[in-house]
Amino acid sequence: MARLFGCTADQAAAVITELVDMQICESNLDESLLRGLLSGDRKEKVRLESRRMLREENDRKNNALYQERHRSKGKSKGEVREEVRSLSSSSSSYPLISPNGGLRCEDLFEIFWASYPAHRQTGRKSAYSEWRKLKPDREMLDRMLSALDRQKESSDWIKEDGRYVPGIRKWLEDRYWELVVGFPARQMRELLRQSDLRLSAEDVNRVLGLKGEKASQFLENLEHQGYIVKNTDVPGPKLYWKHTISGGALCNALFSAPVSRRNAEKKLAEFMERVHRVNKDSRFLYRVQKVVLFGSFLSESPTVGDLDIAIDLQPKEPDLKKHTKLIRARADEALRASSPPDRASGHILLQA
Repeated sequence: MARLFGCTADQAAAVITELVDMQICESNLDESLLRGLLSGDRKEKVRLESRRMLREENDRKNNALYQERHRSKGKSKGEVREEVRSLSSSSSSYPLISPNGGLRCEDLFEIFWASYPAHRQTGRKSAYSEWRKLKPDREMLDRMLSALDRQKESSDWIKEDGRYVPGIRKWLEDRYWELVVGFPARQMRELLRQSDLRLSAEDVNRVLGLKGEKASQFLENLEHQGYIVKNTDVPGPKLYWKHTISGGALCNALFSAPVSRRNAEKKLAEFMERVHRVNKDSRFLYRVQKVVLFGSFLSESPTVGDLDIAIDLQPKEPDLKKHTKLIRARADEALRASSPPDRASGHILLQA
C-alpha cells in the first residue's frame, strides 16, 4: 500500500488499522506487528481477510454439516463424508445459487431426493426437471423438508405400506409443501375457483373426493383457517360459503416459478419508466399518484415469487366537471374511430 499510494509505512499502517476498526476488513496481526511488516522488518506477508472471505469459508463448513444432517439417515458416517467430499470436489462444474453458500441446484435436489420415502424414489429425471422449474433456494428446501417430515408421519402416508405417497414429480408439481388444510395448494385453488359465493359440499366432493360428514368438516376447517365464511345471504336450508380476502388471494394464485431478484428489479425499473411516461403524457387522463411495493420482493431472498404492486390513480384534471367532460370526449373519440359495426353496438350500449 505504501508503494502504491506513495506514502510512508506508518501512514499505510494507520490507514489499514482504521479500515480494520471500521470492520471493512480484518487482520490477524496487531498494529505494532503490522507497522513492522510494512516497514520491512520481517519478510512475512500481511494477510488481510475480507469479511466476504470469512463468510464464504464459514458457508463451506456449514454446507458440509447441512448436507450431512439431511443425508445421514440410513448411511454410515463414512458414506456421508464421501458424498460430501465428492460433491465439493465437482462444484466447479455447475453455477452456484446464491445465497445457498456453495450449494448448487442439483445439490439441493440430492438432499431432497434422499429425504423422500425410498419406495417412491422413482422418475428421477422428470423429478429433477420439475425441480429446475421451481428454482428452489435453501430457504424453500427447508420448508419442503419440514413438510416432508410431517407428511411421513401422517396416516395417509403410513397406511397400506405407503401406497398413497405421491411420486416425487407430483409432489413437486402440486406443491405439497404448501398444504392448505391437508391438501396441496393447487387443489385448494381449484376448489375455491368453483364458486366465490356459493361454495358447497358438492364442490368439495367433486374436487377433493370427500363425501358427507368429511366434506362438511373440511369446509368448517377451511373456514377456521380464514379462507371462507358462511354465506348467510343465500336463502334456503342448504349451506353455502363465500371467499374471504385470503380465499380470494389463493383463488387467484399463479404458482409460477420464482424469478431472480435481478430480473425482478429489471421489471420493476421498466414498470416505473412506464409510470413516468403515463404521468407526462397528456393523452392519459389519470396520473399514478403512488406506487406501493409489497410481498416477497421486500425480503432478502435471491428469488421472488412475483412483483406485488398497488397503484393509486388520480385524475390529472382536478375539477370534477371538467374531468367528466374529458372522459366523455375521449369516449366519443373512440366511437368515431371504431368501425361501423362496433360504433353501432356502442351507441346501443350507451342508450341502454
